[in-house]
Amino acid sequence: MRRLDLSQRRKPRGIPRRLRSLNYWADRFVTLPLPTPEDCGDSGFWNWKLPVIGSLANHPSPRLRSQCLQALIRAADNLAQQTQAAEADCYVACLIELPYLFGSEVTLFYSRSYYRSFYGDRHALAPRSLAQEYGLQIPAGWVERGFDVTQPEQRGPVEWWVVGQLLESDKSAKS
Repeated sequence: MRRLDLSQRRKPRGIPRRLRSLNYWADRFVTLPLPTPEDCGDSGFWNWKLPVIGSLANHPSPRLRSQCLQALIRAADNLAQQTQAAEADCYVACLIELPYLFGSEVTLFYSRSYYRSFYGDRHALAPRSLAQEYGLQIPAGWVERGFDVTQPEQRGPVEWWVVGQLLESDKSAKS
């Protein structure tokens, strides 16, 4: 269940059960019916938000944050494998917002240009690595890129990370 918890003082209850549910959600992407480009309408993408309560996703514990992030990446990898099997012309990525993980999602892009706008040509937070900071396992052939998107009215730094498939142009450039 996805729920915003406005009382940040309360400790989340049932953490093991909620993490099991999160892992079940990630595994479900193996057989999830793919949305078609027509389902996406003019937006060119379809997304699945992190299905946990806000107090769990935004928990200060690095271990819990790591488990939430790894479930997102596993869900995206399962979705990417399914799109390859279906030979769908699309890209899969995790869009991660730090420090507020509650806004993170798995996104299926049917529009290459829209994916490129998230993927970017620069890596503003290099040489930092989300995988190294949280001990994450990124699928082979995937990249991670981070950007500082802090606005003056925000109370602290905000980062957007994209963990997703390489674009063909980047694959040929690396060869």
